[in-house]
Amino acid sequence: MLPISVAYPNQRARRRIPGPCIVKLGALLSAECAIPGDDLSSLYGDSLTVAIVVDLLRLTRHRGENCNRGKLAPWQLRRATEYMTAHLSTSVRMSDLAQVTELSQSRFGRAFKASTGVTPHRWLLNARIALAQQLLLDGDIPLGQIAFLTGFSEQSHFTRVFRSIIGTSPGAWQRNRRT
Repeated sequence: MLPISVAYPNQRARRRIPGPCIVKLGALLSAECAIPGDDLSSLYGDSLTVAIVVDLLRLTRHRGENCNRGKLAPWQLRRATEYMTAHLSTSVRMSDLAQVTELSQSRFGRAFKASTGVTPHRWLLNARIALAQQLLLDGDIPLGQIAFLTGFSEQSHFTRVFRSIIGTSPGAWQRNRRT
């Protein structure tokens, strides 16, 4: 029996040796085709053909499970994170991120989480808090101004998010780091 050629997007065709079930089913189908038959032989041949197709689909599905299926390509992840980093102080919409990565919004959201382990919203909050920490260490910028520069609508929202991620308030964190 000839090897099966399966082509995957952005990859060269790869040859796989058929599994033992496919070989047995192929032999049965070959034997059935050699014998002239009636309607039952035709039904049997159709059933064998369907069974071969199912096994072929199983071969390609198992191969796909080993790759980074469901994740963003490196260029897509880079574009998305660069876009969010460049827009930390503004509102970032899922539709913008999906457009940058050339995916639908739902596909982008699932693939981003599969790639990073967090949702785009959580990644953005973490990046905003990291920037806020730098601003808190770098100078004497008021908390309200830091909240604005890092994309939070008000200081209380900034303080709530900072406390939930870091575990303490921005002011207390700043005092502990400066001493």
